[in-house]
Amino acid sequence: MGHLETETIESHKVEGYPSPDIETMGMPGSAGAHYGYCLSWPRKMLGEETEQSTVALRFQHGDPRGTDGINGLSETALVAIVMHRLNGFQSRKFKCKENEEALEKLASALYWLRCREMKEVHITAEKNKKKETEDVDT
Repeated sequence: MGHLETETIESHKVEGYPSPDIETMGMPGSAGAHYGYCLSWPRKMLGEETEQSTVALRFQHGDPRGTDGINGLSETALVAIVMHRLNGFQSRKFKCKENEEALEKLASALYWLRCREMKEVHITAEKNKKKETEDVDT
């Protein structure tokens, strides 16, 4: 059994701005990406730290169209959630150029992630069509 190493992610942090700690959970899968992430931050009540809050994110492991089914969060779903939040901010008093720019980049990211998924659907359909043709020929 492999050693369960965690990797700390800090690319989201800005000095002087509080952010949760992020660590990977377990080893990367065969595709090279981790399936789990743990976010944690100190919980405060009346200005005093009381305990640690923790949220675990589990990403899709395997093909959701196959026997694995949907078993975790997809990158497209996560991007859509962040876009929804930023659009909410843009509709109220937190509207700003930075959110607008982030939304533009996230829309591009979502487009390319969806293109990847559509490509996978197309490749699978072509393989199935080829298999059906071979089955008819035999």
